[in-house]
Amino acid sequence: MVNINKEKAIQLAQKIVDQYIKSTGIDSEIISDIIEEIDRGWVFFYNSSEYLRTGSFSSQLLGNGPIFVTREGGVHELTTSEPWDEAIKKIR
Repeated sequence: MVNINKEKAIQLAQKIVDQYIKSTGIDSEIISDIIEEIDRGWVFFYNSSEYLRTGSFSSQLLGNGPIFVTREGGVHELTTSEPWDEAIKKIR
């Protein structure tokens, strides 16, 4: 099995964010300075562009769990009901 690199993982995570934008109409983006790299892949966090620009609490997204991209290219939207590192343990 071929592993992907970080740049490809970013592209895959961005597709999820793009789907979110399309379904909600809320401009959103990956928070590039808090990408978590772990043995199994990368964890991406995103929020509304307005929140990232202004820091205004009222502009923050709610319920937007992190996106986990495996080194094999699997993409998983994680829940917000548990810590991301616990959620990843359940993914096989």
